[in-house]
Amino acid sequence: MNSFSSKTALRFMLPGRLLCTLAFFLLGAGSIQCQIPANVLTRVLFIQVGDVSGSGFTIDVDGRQYIITAKHVVSKVRDGDSIGVRRLDGWTSVRVKVLRCDEPVDIAVLIPNKQVTLNFPLEPTGKGWQLGQESYFLGFPFGELLSDVKFENADSRFSMPFIKMAVWSASSPAGNGAVIFLDGHNNPGFSGGPIVFRAFDQPGYVMKVAGVISGYRPDFKYVLEPKKVGPNEDLHNIEPWRIVTIREEKFRLEDTKQMVDTNSGIVRGYAIESAVELVKRHPEGPIVADGQPPL
Repeated sequence: MNSFSSKTALRFMLPGRLLCTLAFFLLGAGSIQCQIPANVLTRVLFIQVGDVSGSGFTIDVDGRQYIITAKHVVSKVRDGDSIGVRRLDGWTSVRVKVLRCDEPVDIAVLIPNKQVTLNFPLEPTGKGWQLGQESYFLGFPFGELLSDVKFENADSRFSMPFIKMAVWSASSPAGNGAVIFLDGHNNPGFSGGPIVFRAFDQPGYVMKVAGVISGYRPDFKYVLEPKKVGPNEDLHNIEPWRIVTIREEKFRLEDTKQMVDTNSGIVRGYAIESAVELVKRHPEGPIVADGQPPL
């Protein structure tokens, strides 16, 4: 990427583990700090199925690894099919078996034929998450790649995900799981990415993954058409915000029959416990091992 020029190293300390280093090119010199540690970043994946792309991430349950994403991202995937996983040097194929949570929970569990990511500890649970807490979700909006980012401690060289902040606003039961509502700004491509938070009930800087991004609540609005206000027109019954002045002339804004889809800022996800319960019934993932996985 042409706008990236100055090489900068970032360090992330994992309690009780090793020191991970990320090296990448950023505009301007100087050091950068990140609130998302490497045990999260190294697990987030940019995945593709045919002409559909989205996000995913790995979790380890009972010593086995699984890829988690949104059901709608992998709606066409069947057992034995392969998905594309993006590395910095190109796409690689991973053959998977598919498990889908019951409706309406928009979570799919992909059982890969081999370990995909490093196994730095990242507990899949919402335990310790507080309503109103600042949280994060990660993924690849619009299929964008920061292709100059490299995990120096790993030969896998996965692409660096985008990081967005949100507030846990509400949740409610959804079938056998729970839907999570965040106050944030989602974009296409984040579907299937992880929702993570800092566990303040534990010492140190411990991050956990609480859920899976599904989408956002759209807000449909009428297209407004300005109509010039007549010299004797009565404006008392018109909402004040509909009266605007353009080049010293007054206009009233009228609704048309056309509508546009805008982003309401309400992000929807589903609790990770649904995925954990599903894999516990199907303990078929590859056994995880320390060190660099083969992918």
